[in-house]
Amino acid sequence: MAFKDNFRGDSAYTQIMTKIFNIFWLSILWLLCCIPVLTIGASTIALYYVLLKLVKDEETTVTREFFHSFKQNFLQSLPVTVIVLVVVVVLVADFHILGAAGRAQGASFMYGFCIVLGIICAAVFSYVFPLLAKFENTVKKTFENGARLAGQPHRTDSCDHSCESFSCALVSDLSADLFRDLLDLGICGRRCAGICEFAVSGEDL
Repeated sequence: MAFKDNFRGDSAYTQIMTKIFNIFWLSILWLLCCIPVLTIGASTIALYYVLLKLVKDEETTVTREFFHSFKQNFLQSLPVTVIVLVVVVVLVADFHILGAAGRAQGASFMYGFCIVLGIICAAVFSYVFPLLAKFENTVKKTFENGARLAGQPHRTDSCDHSCESFSCALVSDLSADLFRDLLDLGICGRRCAGICEFAVSGEDL
């Protein structure tokens, strides 16, 4: 193969570099749109929305699709963003107060309790935005689904078996190929794995 063949539009090298650039540019857009803070939710939903299109190899204009999803989901994401920010601020304030308390009676217990609570909240929040990117639901139901997904064990070593079972079921429009691509690319793989398993289980999203 001639060196110049690497730069053909249909070459593997060009496709890989295009995907890498798209992910890099998508990260920049996400970071810039998170600066106003209240837009973190809409920006994160848009990030997942475009990533799902990229891993399915759909023809996608990253910037246009990102801002389309951003505008479409801004109002829906606002209450979720506020809840997440309030929880984060409260936890940070608690850690600061408990740190200042030093070895006061009960401080160590409360510090450990806040760490556990922070881990649980982080696990739930990590599913909330991918769910919003894929499904329309109420805020309450979205957090409930996020909590149920966070509590379910997901084994990446059984990826092939999971993909085979997914191919035998209709999981909205999340196919087995998409599931496998997400894991291979390392992009929100566990999130989508959980969402797929949750849908396959027959429960209501």
